[in-house]
Amino acid sequence: MKIAPLLYVKRSFLYFEKGVFFTKKKNQFLALMSAAILTVSLSACGSPELFKVNAEDLIDEDIVVTSQMDDTIQTEALTEAETEAPIEYKTIDPPEDGWTLELLNEVTYIGGQKATFPLTLSQFPSEFSIGRTTYLEELKMMKGELLVNGEDYCFFTIEDVESEDAPLDDMPISQLMIGGSPDEAYRFPNTIVINGLTFGDSIDNVTAKLGDAFTLRDPDSKYKSYIHYYDGIDSYINISDRVGFGLITSFIINYRREEL
Repeated sequence: MKIAPLLYVKRSFLYFEKGVFFTKKKNQFLALMSAAILTVSLSACGSPELFKVNAEDLIDEDIVVTSQMDDTIQTEALTEAETEAPIEYKTIDPPEDGWTLELLNEVTYIGGQKATFPLTLSQFPSEFSIGRTTYLEELKMMKGELLVNGEDYCFFTIEDVESEDAPLDDMPISQLMIGGSPDEAYRFPNTIVINGLTFGDSIDNVTAKLGDAFTLRDPDSKYKSYIHYYDGIDSYINISDRVGFGLITSFIINYRREEL
């Protein structure tokens, strides 16, 4: 956050922020002298440690020139957050013999973390939480919703659950249904990434990233949907454009389902 100018000398602005003076300069010499004078004045006011700075501190390796316009040089300090490297999502060429659990494990990420097939609730980062759940006793099946920071995110199904209060964290998720609306890319960016594909990417990139697919709809339909099988016919990944915008809006991940 920038603080209002403390001094103005011949079109030269002097800022004080986080123990460092910053200048937008037309006359750097006057600005440096002003900083030195201001430092002496402030030191006499009873806060010597807070304002302990000299003219040499104004030229520091942590201060970088970011832009220049009409001979006015703007300077600012880079924060640690701004210099952090972005997450690098691994991608591979689509396997000729189809996807396996082992290959999907190399290129699948949830919440920025590497995921492992079959997926389990314990793999989801701390910002995810379980919402409402429904236990179907006759089917020994638990259905529920996952939230991201309190917002509805997806629905899950876990089979072979012996009781309503059985621990779920490490049980394989048999179905995960994520998304469906056109704003998923903005609400949940990169919460799921499979071989470089995520919400908001072009739906036409699916076959390029995952290989040939079975399609649920007419190839000429604007509502495109692709299925890629892995580890046998009972498991698949379904990526769709449910709104016809040409973008990925939905992921469905099935594991050991008996039929589509």
